[in-house]
Amino acid sequence: MTVFDTLGMDIGAESVKIAAVSGGKLRQTAEITYPEAYFSDGWVTEPARMGRVLRDALREQNIRARRVAIQLPGEVSYVHTASMPIMTAKQLRLNLRFAFTDYISDNLDNYAFDYAMIDTPKQMRAALSAPPPSQETEDEENSGPTMDFLAVAAPLNLMAQIRRTLEGAKLRLVKAAPPECSFLALIRSAFETDPEREYCALDLGARAIRLYIFRGERHIVTRSFEIGMRALDEPVARFYRVKRQEARALYRENRDNCQYIDDCMEVYNNIALELTRTINFYRFSHQDSALEDVWLIGGGAGAAPLAEVVGKALDMKVHPAAELTPGGALFPDCFRYAQAVGAALC
Repeated sequence: MTVFDTLGMDIGAESVKIAAVSGGKLRQTAEITYPEAYFSDGWVTEPARMGRVLRDALREQNIRARRVAIQLPGEVSYVHTASMPIMTAKQLRLNLRFAFTDYISDNLDNYAFDYAMIDTPKQMRAALSAPPPSQETEDEENSGPTMDFLAVAAPLNLMAQIRRTLEGAKLRLVKAAPPECSFLALIRSAFETDPEREYCALDLGARAIRLYIFRGERHIVTRSFEIGMRALDEPVARFYRVKRQEARALYRENRDNCQYIDDCMEVYNNIALELTRTINFYRFSHQDSALEDVWLIGGGAGAAPLAEVVGKALDMKVHPAAELTPGGALFPDCFRYAQAVGAALC
C-alpha cells in the first residue's frame, strides 16, 4: 500500500473526487459515488455514513495518506481579497475577522477564519524599507505600507461536519480550502505568475457552474450560475427513453455521440449565453482587461461540444485542466480532480 503525502478531496453533489498527491504532483485518483440523500445545501447530511463509505473505498483501492485537505463548498464559504497594514502572522489572525464585517451579516463568532498571502515576504520587506510618504501626500491613517491577502471564512458548524466525516474514515483534516484558494495554488504551480496576466477557470459542476477570474495572484471575481451539468439529464433521458440516472452515465461516456444531440446543444448555448454576459460585463468594468484564456475543470469539462461552444461564444482560447494540474498529463480525466489537487497544494 502506497502512502501519499496528501489526499485532496473534493466532495460534490454526486461523488467525492480524491487526488493522491506526493512531491507536489498528482499520483493517483479515485472517484467515490454515494446516495444523493447524503448531500444537501453544499455539504454532507450523513457525516458518519459518508465517513464509512470513504473508509471502505480507500481500503479497497489501497490509498493511504498522512494528511487530508478538503475543498470547501463555494456556496457556503466567503472569500475576498483584503488589504491591511503589515503585521505579524499572530496579529493578522487576531484581526482577520474584521476583514468580513462588510461581507457577513451573521455573528462572526460562528465562523472560522484563515488567509492566503498574495504579497510575498520580499515585497513586504521592500514596502517596510521604503521611505515614508511626504506630508503633502500622506493619506491620514492609511498611508503606511500594507499587505494584500486572500481572506477566507467558513461556518464553524461546517468545519465540525467535515471533521466528523473524516473521523468516520479514520482520516485527519489538515487543511480546508475554498475553490479560490485551490485555483490560486494551481496557478502558482503552473506558471511564473505575471501580476498583470488574467487567469480564468470555469468549473462545470453537476448542480452549478462557477467562473473564477484572477489577475496575477489576485482574486478578482467569482460568479455562480444555477444551471449545471444535470440540465443535460432530461434531454439525454428523452433521447434514450431511460431514467435520468441512467442518462447521466450515458452522457458521461458519450454513447452514440449523445453529447451532440440538438437538445444538448441547446443547453450548451444557454450556458454560453450566461457566461458571455458575465465576461462582457467584466471586460466593460475592467477596461484594461486582456482576458483571453479559460481553463475548464469539473465533470462537464469532458464534453468536447460544450468546450467548443463556450470557447466560440466567449472568443477565448480553451485550455485543458491538465495544463493547471501538476502531473495531470498522465490522467486523461484529471479535469475531475483539479480542485482536489489544488486543495492538497494549498
